[in-house]
Amino acid sequence: DYESANITFSPYINNKNFRFKIDFEYFYPLKDSSLLTNDWSPIGILEKIDYLELSLFNEKINLFLGEISDLSFGFGYLLNKYGNNYNYPVDRNVGFKLRLKNSNNSVLYNFFVSNIDELFNSGSLIGNHISFLISDALPLRIGFGHIVDQNQLINYKDSIDQDNRRINAFEIDFDMPLFNILNKNVLLIGEFSAIKLPDTRYYKRADDSQFTNDKKFRDGL
Repeated sequence: DYESANITFSPYINNKNFRFKIDFEYFYPLKDSSLLTNDWSPIGILEKIDYLELSLFNEKINLFLGEISDLSFGFGYLLNKYGNNYNYPVDRNVGFKLRLKNSNNSVLYNFFVSNIDELFNSGSLIGNHISFLISDALPLRIGFGHIVDQNQLINYKDSIDQDNRRINAFEIDFDMPLFNILNKNVLLIGEFSAIKLPDTRYYKRADDSQFTNDKKFRDGL
């Protein structure tokens, strides 16, 4: 289902404050059933951006558009090395990230949108994380994170009769250096996270060739 020939042209620009790369890909299907398609619509062209990154004011403001990878909040209990293109090349998503910091890095803020296309259809993951250092005398850093899945069912909206299923998640994290031993810092770290799910639960069963060995009936309790 993925048998295709691929031609790619990838112009790029890299300098200190601006980086840009776009992948113009063309898939020529070798089978009529190939799942790989060529989307040249405006959003399809936008999704071909690998990265567009702009740094302003000595990197106090960083803007990013493109493929998200290895994104974590806190110590990763809630969000750990997240990426938005696990189904490439069948699907390719373009996301957005914003990173802000002050002059001495005592306040850090991160914001992301996982999928620009889904955002305009009341979907996508949206996340915020802010952390601040108490003081130099008390080097305790505390962080607060929030992630919302605006519609968990956006990929099944044609088969499930529900307009929206929103999920919210929250986390609090902290870290503080305790002492140094053998040139290694010993830290006190922690993170607490919670996910608020809607009351209604949905289960979707797949009945296709990939699940022919799935046991659909069970005897006993």
